[in-house]
Amino acid sequence: AVYKSTDGGHTFAASDTGMPAFATPSGSLLIGGPTGAMLALSSGANSFLATVGGVGIFSSQDAGQAWAFSSAGMSAFHGSDVAVDSKVPTTVYFTAKDGGIFKSGDSGLTWTNLRIDEGFGIAVDPFDSTHIIAVALDEGVLESHDGGTTWQNVNSRLPAPPPNVLNFVLAISFNPSEKGVIFISMEGDG
Repeated sequence: AVYKSTDGGHTFAASDTGMPAFATPSGSLLIGGPTGAMLALSSGANSFLATVGGVGIFSSQDAGQAWAFSSAGMSAFHGSDVAVDSKVPTTVYFTAKDGGIFKSGDSGLTWTNLRIDEGFGIAVDPFDSTHIIAVALDEGVLESHDGGTTWQNVNSRLPAPPPNVLNFVLAISFNPSEKGVIFISMEGDG
């Protein structure tokens, strides 16, 4: 479930009205709320998006007290990451493990599929709203300079892994205070 603290983390209370809670016939919990990412939206002081695995995206406009289904136009429900455009805060991007990269121009109420792939991380450049970097399982790191209309594979820019080691990018983040600085975290296997 979603829990909220109003005293700096000393106590927490459930804050998930409207979130799905599914139980098996035996009563054990199968899905009990958010299973993916949560994002505070700068388009509204108390606006949030949360992914719920197998169900979709839910939005809250009241600091997480109540949630509503917010997946119109979306065909994938196992969310991985969400990112907001700091220059146009109603523009939100979403990556899904079972559907690709999605974009919303209305703070997550409706969505358009930009790319069908198995999406993981995504980040929007805080200095250039059209510059987006995403991670796709089959293609690695992808970059767009037109708001997600077209994508280019940029794996060749990453450091080469040691011999017989496969690197996988887990997360991407732009430095919000220094243009051109991008952080990635990678997991190695070998």
